[in-house]
Amino acid sequence: MDNKTFEITGTVLHVGETHKFSEKFQKRILELETGSDWPQINEFQFTNNRTAALDDVIEGDVINIKFQLRGREWIPTDGRPRRVFNELNGSSVEMITKANPVQHGEAYQTVRGGVTVEIEGEPVEEKHLVTGPPLEPKEPIKDDIPF
Repeated sequence: MDNKTFEITGTVLHVGETHKFSEKFQKRILELETGSDWPQINEFQFTNNRTAALDDVIEGDVINIKFQLRGREWIPTDGRPRRVFNELNGSSVEMITKANPVQHGEAYQTVRGGVTVEIEGEPVEEKHLVTGPPLEPKEPIKDDIPF
């Protein structure tokens, strides 16, 4: 049985911290959004020395991941039905587009495509569509609204 390598391109939604389980095993999770018509969110795990591949990756980056699909069977001893668990094990990351910092926060978002704004039929400027995780202010916004 060969271990086929797949690849996929998408926008990074989350890069987890490296969790060390023992001297010989550590793991880091990456969430990637793929697809345009029907967006999908997939979780990839990078283990051991491959966790370093995520050191320069941030939310909003567009990357290409090479990965292997792994699966295993689990048969409980208490009579419950058997289950199959699948994992997407990342092996490498290629940067396609780096995310741009947003001025009013530390969140990062990716600019996709462009929209031309027209006033009275004349093109004025190109507005870019911004996608990525929602921005959260560092401090609560203070206002006079009583609720």
